[in-house]
Amino acid sequence: MVSELKGRPEDIGTKAFRHVREQLQRIHKANPDSRFVYLMALQKDNVIFLADAEPVGSKDYSAPGDIYADVSPWLHLALTKGIPFTEGPWADTWGEWVTGCAPIINPATGHIIAVLGIDINARNWLTAVARYRWFGIAISTLVLGIVVMLILGMYFQGRSNLRITQYNRELNDELTKRKLAEEALRESQRSLAEIIEFLPDATFVID
Repeated sequence: MVSELKGRPEDIGTKAFRHVREQLQRIHKANPDSRFVYLMALQKDNVIFLADAEPVGSKDYSAPGDIYADVSPWLHLALTKGIPFTEGPWADTWGEWVTGCAPIINPATGHIIAVLGIDINARNWLTAVARYRWFGIAISTLVLGIVVMLILGMYFQGRSNLRITQYNRELNDELTKRKLAEEALRESQRSLAEIIEFLPDATFVID
């Protein structure tokens, strides 16, 4: 039925157009995040709308044959090479979107007869991405905090080790001085004892 559409206002009254529009509206209803669901085709170097799920009275409704001017390279590839794609966020006349397009191939001829497009408001998509981004930022911040704490711990541990080494060195120096002083005192006491021992007269030692 898609192959029966000509991309002209006269399509509106046909059975094929009504059936295709119903299918587009079902797709729209089945994808609550979607904003626009439509069919496009390449006609004489112009990209035109074949059908649109929007209500006919809507300001965003695109009638059969309306030209779509904001053709991206990906949309052109889908229409000419049959390559499906998802792109965005990107902006056009209607707003900022994440767009997915899939070519519709005529099974009998293998020709691309249209592209089915679905637009999702980029705000919803960016909000969903932001939730994961903040989660990633939180994890990264936590890891960074742990790393900083480890680095600070190692730094202060290093400083503490230096102080302990310095204290040990000072203690060793003090012990060495005391040993030398004690040795000097003992030597002095020996000398005094020898002097007193060899004195010929009586000796009194008064404290």
